[in-house]
Amino acid sequence: MSARVEKALAWLEAGHYVLPGIPGTKRPAVAYQRDGIETVTADMVRQWWKDEPKAEVLVVPGRASTPLHVTDLDWKPGQPDGRDSIRERGLDDAFDLGGGEPSRSGLGEHHWRLANPKHERNGTVSGILPGVDTRSYNGLVSVTHYPEPIRPADVTETVPDLLATAYKPRSAPEDLDLVQTLSRYAEPGKPSKRARAAGEAILDDGQDRGQVQKPLRYLLGLVLEGEPGALAIYTDARERWSVHPEADVEADWDSLAREVVTRATNTEPMDAGHLLTRKERKKARKAAKKDAEKVAEFEADVDEEVDEREASIRERVEWLARQDEARRRFEASQRGEASTFADSLLSLEDVLNLPAPEPLIEGVLDRGTTTMLYGAPATGKSFVALHWAWSIATGRAWLGHEVETGRALYVAAEGVSGLGERVRALRLAWPGEVEDRLLFRTSAVNLTNAAEVAEIASAVAAQEVDFVVLDTLARVAGDAEENSSTAMSGIVRAVDTIRAARPGCTVVLVHHEGKSGDLRGSSAILGALDVALRLHGDLVKTLEFMKRKEGPTERVADLVFQAIDGTSSGVMSGTRGHLHREVEDLPSRDDEALQAFHRGFSEVGATSSAFRDTLVDSLGFKRTPAYDAINRLVSRGFLEKTGRTGLVITPAGRTQVADALDPLDP
Repeated sequence: MSARVEKALAWLEAGHYVLPGIPGTKRPAVAYQRDGIETVTADMVRQWWKDEPKAEVLVVPGRASTPLHVTDLDWKPGQPDGRDSIRERGLDDAFDLGGGEPSRSGLGEHHWRLANPKHERNGTVSGILPGVDTRSYNGLVSVTHYPEPIRPADVTETVPDLLATAYKPRSAPEDLDLVQTLSRYAEPGKPSKRARAAGEAILDDGQDRGQVQKPLRYLLGLVLEGEPGALAIYTDARERWSVHPEADVEADWDSLAREVVTRATNTEPMDAGHLLTRKERKKARKAAKKDAEKVAEFEADVDEEVDEREASIRERVEWLARQDEARRRFEASQRGEASTFADSLLSLEDVLNLPAPEPLIEGVLDRGTTTMLYGAPATGKSFVALHWAWSIATGRAWLGHEVETGRALYVAAEGVSGLGERVRALRLAWPGEVEDRLLFRTSAVNLTNAAEVAEIASAVAAQEVDFVVLDTLARVAGDAEENSSTAMSGIVRAVDTIRAARPGCTVVLVHHEGKSGDLRGSSAILGALDVALRLHGDLVKTLEFMKRKEGPTERVADLVFQAIDGTSSGVMSGTRGHLHREVEDLPSRDDEALQAFHRGFSEVGATSSAFRDTLVDSLGFKRTPAYDAINRLVSRGFLEKTGRTGLVITPAGRTQVADALDPLDP
């Protein structure tokens, strides 16, 4: 029997709800069960770890035989120290802080307490105090590296009142009514294929707040229809979505759930005590479908009228463009300049004398280019793009790269709620005079609308804008299909129109990557770009060129998120490791691999095969590249072989990781 099976069985015997976790993460590998600890048996535990021997051992403290809270105190480089937050509130004795070092279970330490009755149904609450999180009820805690199980019967202290009242409970009272109502419809049992498919669609990588609404509405419908296991899938998806960078569970999920339940119960407002029968619900759904058909007919009529108006506007814009072109040619001929195709032809000598690309940010962005900045959700793309705009407006170098001062326009088509704090953090971290050189728009534009594109181009010319950020492509592309080469070619033409309005203007599109790490959508847009920059990584983010028409493709910067005092946000700062980087230093993926070894195996080491599996399962390496990365780390002296297959991190490796995590002072 493996050590992890023994550990899981010990925590189960101690009175805890035990779950297997995806290796290297705190994400459960199975769905929650509604009835709690009674649904988990020793045979289930043995089977789980037989199927996945390296699964993490997770527990749900609020579903133990005695409801528990776990307070997690973190202290990370460049981040708030949770111990200081506790001391400032006079709670150091209650938590017995002492002078301990970070445990292997994380960068901090966990304190187990009895639940405060007023807050016993809270799930995971992050940042209740700087550096302090709590987990209970549906919250998950990894106990893989705990020496001994925590027995609920042995825990005698409650959550201190001062801490318990330091935050607003995640669920308002009406949310508990909502859960109670959904529970009345729920059917226990193994989740059906339809319910699992809906849950996977909700948690699919790259989904934004708008895209998740359709599968969520479908899943709620399954719950109300009594689909087996649908509520368990919904509960698990809601908990996991709560950590999404765009998550607003109360505004998105709960409001939608109330709408669906209200329609099913045919009450206004929702009353969990008066529910319809299945026959009545079926009749109500038919009536709602008939209403929806009428609405669809009306919307179709409106869409047709709008299309006609837009077609008329496009014709007018094209006519004006022809007029402008005719006037341009006439004025050029008056000045003796080329006005026809034949007149515009260049000789070899003319081409050799063309000016070289003019940098906007030295070594990163050139004037007059179309650039794509892409990466996975929550990697910090918007922080980087906003920092570029700030540097250009202030004329202050971007992480050591010289900048040409100009006027910048940032179109924040999503994530507007945090924009003010991000700008405040930039101003504190890198002060500079902006005057009127930084402009913002806090709503989406539509690059498929010719009239709107002409309006944007006109504003760029009139305001003499040198740098435009469109964040994100998905929110400025209108109804254009990302996987359509025709639609994406139209988006590129729209960007060209905007750039042409102001000679030398650079446009940056912020976009998401696909599951494989490539640029999401049709390859047509990648082919039309001048530059493509990818931001990727875990704790340390790497910014590197994936395409560059002029100049070498290389690693641009290593970045870490740095919280800025006085704000609820921060900045993406360069690291000490990048400052000292040599030309022949490690590839970016090797750095990620070394950081993964330091996180998971720093104290006890690992076999080559175990480390390879971690790289494959957690970081998406293929098997052969994973072994290649391990061999390079050994040859560079960052890892050292012990015995036939063992690996340990060397002092040089620890220094490399420390430098990579150490942000430069703003």
